[in-house]
Amino acid sequence: MKEQNFAEMPDETASDRAAGMDYLAFETAERTRYLIENYMNYTRICGQ
Repeated sequence: MKEQNFAEMPDETASDRAAGMDYLAFETAERTRYLIENYMNYTRICGQ
């Protein structure tokens, strides 16, 4: 980012970029929970 000149910098505010990252972090956490739940259910069913 420090190598960019003013014209190349994004137009959105820092809070808008942070909101996008918050959404991504939430989706990643949800996906992780989903995968762990399915793995736990699978191992319980298969007896592994």
